[in-house]
Amino acid sequence: MAEKKSINPNLVITVVGVAVGVFTISKILKSLGIIKDTATANAGILQIWWNPDFYQSLNWTQTKKNQVYTRALPAAEKIKRAFGIFSDNYNQILAAIKTMRTQAEVSFLADVFQYEYNEDLYAYLVDGYGGVNPATGLSTEHLKQLNLYISKLPKN
Repeated sequence: MAEKKSINPNLVITVVGVAVGVFTISKILKSLGIIKDTATANAGILQIWWNPDFYQSLNWTQTKKNQVYTRALPAAEKIKRAFGIFSDNYNQILAAIKTMRTQAEVSFLADVFQYEYNEDLYAYLVDGYGGVNPATGLSTEHLKQLNLYISKLPKN
């Protein structure tokens, strides 16, 4: 008859302890903004101004598009350069966003950013330049501040 093997209680305690520790550390890092709470960060994607198609529904004239483009292209360039290897420049991003006068213009900026860099603007703000550094991208708090600022702009 086969011998009954018992589960090592020390192994069970170790596995449970590691799981609880990882969960706790993750919560602490999210609360400090060191790593992003994806559910909270992605909530901004529901905001219409991050959609590059929103401004198109407003039937802007070509003149209006040209006028906004003269501000949107430099703003897109500033945002693209705002993420560095060692630090991210939130103030540079905010200054770029502040050159847009309406929520529709922020949508236009998102369209310009996507065209110029083949990247979604909001995803870029969340993830930065990507890579293995989990601190790349804006903190959840900075994303909330951007959304709050833009939400107070006129729609068009």
